[in-house]
Amino acid sequence: MGRTDGKIGEIVIRGLISRFLLTLFLCFCSYTVNAKMVSIKSLKDVQPYVDEAFKDSAPEEILIAFDIDMTLTQPDHPVTYYPHLKQHIDSYKEITSSLSGLEKDFLLTALTQNLPQRLIEEDTPLIIKNLQLKGIKTIAFTAVLEKIFDNKNIKQIRFKTLNSYNISFEGSFDFKEITLKEISAYNHHHPSYYKGILFSNGENGSHNKGIVLIEFLKYLPKLPSTIIIVDDKKRNLQEIEHALKHSYPHIEFIGIEYQGAFDYAPKPISKKEFEDFWNERVKQTRFQSIHNC
Repeated sequence: MGRTDGKIGEIVIRGLISRFLLTLFLCFCSYTVNAKMVSIKSLKDVQPYVDEAFKDSAPEEILIAFDIDMTLTQPDHPVTYYPHLKQHIDSYKEITSSLSGLEKDFLLTALTQNLPQRLIEEDTPLIIKNLQLKGIKTIAFTAVLEKIFDNKNIKQIRFKTLNSYNISFEGSFDFKEITLKEISAYNHHHPSYYKGILFSNGENGSHNKGIVLIEFLKYLPKLPSTIIIVDDKKRNLQEIEHALKHSYPHIEFIGIEYQGAFDYAPKPISKKEFEDFWNERVKQTRFQSIHNC
């Protein structure tokens, strides 16, 4: 009887282990199946993924966040065009290597304020408006700093710039402004939300877009069932995916890498012109950083 009982006990234990492993496998599958990462060349190509989300979510249960720089708009200067940056990437890295993380954020934020901007796609305002008319919640999501050296109100500038192109995200939620004080300050400011624009406040601090989005979701009256993020940087999408899996694994996530600006370079630029521009900008950044800290 002892041996028989031992065999039965062994079978039971094996069965329990098998069930545990099966449950773990199913949990893992459900944990990852809610995420999708894709690439598109035009914002028009967002629509098929919205249609897909409609199968499981009502329009008001969908949140779409659009990155601004190199997704909706871009600086209209040859040194910022992706093909030229790629061509002269070694020069760019060498020129900016002496800057601290915060100084790099100063540099890139200043570019969005001091250079002329252009819509990457002329149909962008209409595409966004059509999504909003369907009842979908939309916001802009940018990594620029909230303040730089001249103390201009960058939040207002970003809002007005988008409005100048007939793009507004202001109507998605009843609240107009939030400061995410739960996230540690960087450059003396916290990430925030202002009239439809979510500011992660820098790329080189202790937080990323994923962390910022998670905190922002806590302020919503109801969590979305599907979140779609459109961003030209795959790293941002991966960080957001990771954060959602950790905090809200039940939310379906679609990360869309926008490549519409990847091939745009209508104006040629020489290596000397490229290096002269960035050397001067780095010099200005370093000078302003010393005199404003």
